[in-house]
Amino acid sequence: MGLVMQSFLRSLFGAEDAAEGRGGPAGDGHAVFGEHIVLERSELEILGERFARRDLGVGRFRAVPAEVREELGGFGDEAPDAARLVPTRDEVFIRITASMAEILQRMAQIEANPHLRTFVLLTGPTGCGKTTMVKTYCHLANEPCVELTFSGDTTLADFFQRTEVVRGDAGQSTVAALGPAVQAMLHGHKLLINEINMLPPDLVSALTQAMDTGRLVISGTDLGNIEIEVHEQFGVFATANPNYVGAAEIGRALQRRFGWGLGAIPMGFLPPEEEADAVAFEFGRLELAEALDLRANPSIVERLVGVASQLRGHADLGGAMRDRISTRSLVHWLALGHATGLPLAEIGAQAVLSIAPDDLMQPVAETTRQALGRAVASTAYPEELRQALLDIERPDAGAAVALPAPTLAAGSEPSDGAAGVTLGLSGGRRVRIRGRTDRPPVIESANGSDGAASDELRRALRTEYGLNLASSLGQVPPASSVLPCLTASSWQALRLTQGALVAGRPVFLRGPTGCGKSAMARTLAHLWNLPAVEFSLTGETSKTDLTAARRLTGGATSWSIQGFLEAASEGLFVIVNEYNLAYPDVHSIINGLFDKGGRLLLPDGRVVHAHPDFRLVATGFAEGPGVKPLNEAVENRFGAVIRMDYPPLDEEAAILAFVAGEAVDPGLLHSAAELAGTGRAILSGAWDRDARHPLNDVPADLAGAAAERVSLTTAELVTSARAGDDSATFVRWLRRGVLDGAGDDIRAVLEATLAGYGLV
Repeated sequence: MGLVMQSFLRSLFGAEDAAEGRGGPAGDGHAVFGEHIVLERSELEILGERFARRDLGVGRFRAVPAEVREELGGFGDEAPDAARLVPTRDEVFIRITASMAEILQRMAQIEANPHLRTFVLLTGPTGCGKTTMVKTYCHLANEPCVELTFSGDTTLADFFQRTEVVRGDAGQSTVAALGPAVQAMLHGHKLLINEINMLPPDLVSALTQAMDTGRLVISGTDLGNIEIEVHEQFGVFATANPNYVGAAEIGRALQRRFGWGLGAIPMGFLPPEEEADAVAFEFGRLELAEALDLRANPSIVERLVGVASQLRGHADLGGAMRDRISTRSLVHWLALGHATGLPLAEIGAQAVLSIAPDDLMQPVAETTRQALGRAVASTAYPEELRQALLDIERPDAGAAVALPAPTLAAGSEPSDGAAGVTLGLSGGRRVRIRGRTDRPPVIESANGSDGAASDELRRALRTEYGLNLASSLGQVPPASSVLPCLTASSWQALRLTQGALVAGRPVFLRGPTGCGKSAMARTLAHLWNLPAVEFSLTGETSKTDLTAARRLTGGATSWSIQGFLEAASEGLFVIVNEYNLAYPDVHSIINGLFDKGGRLLLPDGRVVHAHPDFRLVATGFAEGPGVKPLNEAVENRFGAVIRMDYPPLDEEAAILAFVAGEAVDPGLLHSAAELAGTGRAILSGAWDRDARHPLNDVPADLAGAAAERVSLTTAELVTSARAGDDSATFVRWLRRGVLDGAGDDIRAVLEATLAGYGLV
């Protein structure tokens, strides 16, 4: 599967695999969680109050004879290994502050009270730790936990049962497979429901019935229409981000099942002193920090927390920023500071606080600059990071420089020892083709270590034999698909993106079409020589497009993992374009891959973990047909949300000059960039009517129509510059882009405008 590596960090700068052995068993009885928690093998103490831990010891149940299991059908199946369902240490909080301990204590009190059922609803802003708090409690209490994340197209079949086609000795038949919620109810596991206010009404109704009565009616099982009694140790832990995009209001009927003052527990951000401690500790748990032995500067962390508190409580900015600056985002901010070496205020404005509404960006950035000045995360920048990230200095303003050479050598797919078949190619080359079951064939040179690369062999097979063979997911992007060069602004965006990826977080590149977002993502994979796979979301994308879909094979149905989830589980570099064309509930499926533990439960009960090397760069634009706003919960999963735009005039002209070389007159290239910039300014409302340019004397309606034609993207300008063997050819291609398809009413305006810029 392309480049083979045990650790993303090790592949970049030879660091040891910091993630190895961090999980540990769920019941490691003497783990220390801070002064407020005492964890023993059979008991748990929270703030001085003692609670029993659940006993999941092997051998508690008597063996059920095989003939009895056969008589009971699916209800006689052996229970899942409960111990494996207890969240591990890498999924939970390790440093428990006083405020966190109070919430954990309340959850434990509900669990221990014989008159209450364990129904807990945690509400609060994204990034305050709701899901991780539930997992922390289950880890401490040794409670098996099944995690479900819901989206708008979740159905009763996903939740309770589904019908599968099976093929046996007697031919095809159907069976009703029990869903994860029913399994939890049968065996007494805790059900963690993320984003419960995204549940469709029919699911809410079925769930609340089970919560009210302790019984559940299931129709059409192998035993007919049945009613089951919910296990006495079953419980529901739910989380909700109220009033977020894509989420429904939590209704009274659902809230009262949890009960205000009982299981309905509001959460907020920690007090500043506790939040600073939590941020520093969580930063220290990052693989990057462990690999390079990085330590957070306490005074720097306090200043970041102070900025967050100031913005959350600001009279004018607080309403918009309160849910956009989470504890999680502060950890991202600190990690970016250590990874890039850039000033923290600069990072905040361009990659963390960049999720602020457009009209608030300037005051948010100014408030941050006043609070942080030119402070950096650390004055010591590790040499390993210097070598792994961009190894060239930021280009001067208005300059364009060549991309550096890739930092890693591309690996090859390991051979499985199969012989395959060999074909002869021109020039004495030979290629070995090995077929595989349910996988594309392996293409490799049969000329030994001096043979051609895989992509060269594939081109030769197409040319000489007409064979265009499929390949496994993930190919290193070629130089032809990446940024042509670097400027000051693209250098900055690239470095921030690299920093977030090295820290293990996904990145969202936000900007208009054709400004270089996808090329930027490919450039990263190219520079690191990492196999990348590229997807695009649409308004029709559903969770099954990302996770798993039913497949009929040999007369029986099975669940087939889709390309996105395979890429995540294999540790590929994934690029997802048009991220915000999909609905927010689709994004919630991806969210779980970037939470602690990084896992996803499939409809057939399998748990898929995100590979430690999995990296994701998403692209999108805030405006345009079909675009949906990203909600706060989605934005906060990104380690950096980087605002991109078309380059400034001097940079765009430098890019075109770099691409065209000496073939095209630099003056013409500058005129083309200026023309496109004028069109963009008119369309954005930033048109300066006092400036001297040909469209000043044109009526506003005609100027707007002309602007639509001349506002070429950077990508279109670069293509024209590449296509131009000389100045005349460049101008001809450019004029075609502006004039082709233009109506007669504005053609004369366009001709005059082009002439005014010397593009004739």
